[in-house]
Amino acid sequence: MIKIVVFILAIFLSVDASAVTISQLFQALKKQPITKIDTLITKSAEISKQKVNANFYPKIYGLASYEHFSSPTNLRPTAPTESSSIMAQHGALPFSRNIRKIGVKFSMPVFVYSLFSLSKKAQMMHKSAKEKARIKLLQNEAMIVSINANLRYLENLTLALEAKKKSLQAALKSIEIGVKNGRIPEIQAIKIDENINQIDIQRQAVESNITKLKSLMENLTSIKLEKSVDMQQTSNLNESEIYALKPIKSFTKAQKYALESEKRKRYPSITLKSQIFRNFGKGYNNNESVIRNYGSVGIYLSMPIFDKTINTDIQKAEVEYKKSKSTLEQTKLELLSESYALNKELDIVNKSIKIALKSVQNQKQLLRYAKVAFKNQRMTEEEYLRYEDALFRAKANLFNLHYKKWNIFSKLAVIYGNNLEEMVK
Repeated sequence: MIKIVVFILAIFLSVDASAVTISQLFQALKKQPITKIDTLITKSAEISKQKVNANFYPKIYGLASYEHFSSPTNLRPTAPTESSSIMAQHGALPFSRNIRKIGVKFSMPVFVYSLFSLSKKAQMMHKSAKEKARIKLLQNEAMIVSINANLRYLENLTLALEAKKKSLQAALKSIEIGVKNGRIPEIQAIKIDENINQIDIQRQAVESNITKLKSLMENLTSIKLEKSVDMQQTSNLNESEIYALKPIKSFTKAQKYALESEKRKRYPSITLKSQIFRNFGKGYNNNESVIRNYGSVGIYLSMPIFDKTINTDIQKAEVEYKKSKSTLEQTKLELLSESYALNKELDIVNKSIKIALKSVQNQKQLLRYAKVAFKNQRMTEEEYLRYEDALFRAKANLFNLHYKKWNIFSKLAVIYGNNLEEMVK
């Protein structure tokens, strides 16, 4: 019974692995730690933005204290007339060596010019983080497409090697009969056999690369592929904007607002502050309990008259802004150059695929003629083997061109910010 269950489970897993689609690979990518990390980075930038904006809101603190003084101290300022009145009635004067306080402090910015620029900086940093996370997702999607295309190329290469091996094995079988009959030298059989050995060596190298690619795919998606998945391009690239520049543009704007914020620290700032306390103590003249309430509210204006750190902070922010502008300009040049080169290369690859298809057809036909000629001893073994190699190279070239096409397509999708999940099915 246990064996039957294990057998059924093995069949189920095998079917499940072979039934994976490119859409499932994209969906699996979104659940991986590599994607979650980018989401958390974006969340962190959003919280930083909220923290800056929180500076516009009031701050309210509850306070409690216990103080001991070397000489009696007033619980709150007391006017001379109030002190005279208390003494006339033999009351406790609000002076004590030990004073306890409970109360509330309130503060709120009325006008802090630099905060507005700081808020815009945080907003741009959050925007940059979101755009960067999207590009990283697109890059990983492009990697999935590229790995799968490379896997398909190697699988087709394996089939081409297998076809070449079968063809050579058929030729070897015919030659071995001739060798036994004494009509064909044994050296010909050895040459064919060595070619078959070389095919086996090539297959081992290809299998090694296939294993590496499957491991890379598993790292990205946690899915173990049995073989490459089918994929088709369902829409053309939208090249209206270079999306890969967006995070750098947003970051450059953030640096601009950072510089603006530092400069605005030179301006006056206005703050509203208020506090109220309830003070407890023992009157020093009669040791009776005394309770006094004490509060204040005020509006404060502050302006730096001399603060050298402000100037150095401005200089530093200016350098950072110029550096980010230069990075933006350099990246723009690089991406424009890369996109132009990739588009040109894609055109060449598309044309080359048509030529390669015809070349494969021609080489197949030539090999058929070569087999007949070699069998009838109108062609040397070396010439025949060249036709076998030529067909294999033509197939390999065609498969490689298809891989290149997908690789270029996915790179362009990242540059232009196209969603591969919508374009590849």
